[in-house]
Amino acid sequence: MSTFQMDKDWLVFDPHPSKPAFRRRREQSIAHCHVFGPGAVFPYAPERKYTPCDAPAAKLFELRDFLASSAT
Repeated sequence: MSTFQMDKDWLVFDPHPSKPAFRRRREQSIAHCHVFGPGAVFPYAPERKYTPCDAPAAKLFELRDFLASSAT
């Protein structure tokens, strides 16, 4: 399987996000996200317009738990 290279102008996700300045209510949720990769396992379409960085599900769950701790 071929390797992929992320586009040089693509922004990488923040590995150390800060908590939001506002406090959300516990019943509110984050409803939209994108999970990419790993590109070596889930190859991108050859005709794609860009190649994002890998953003695995484990990072999504880590971010979810981090943000959930800021709920009231």
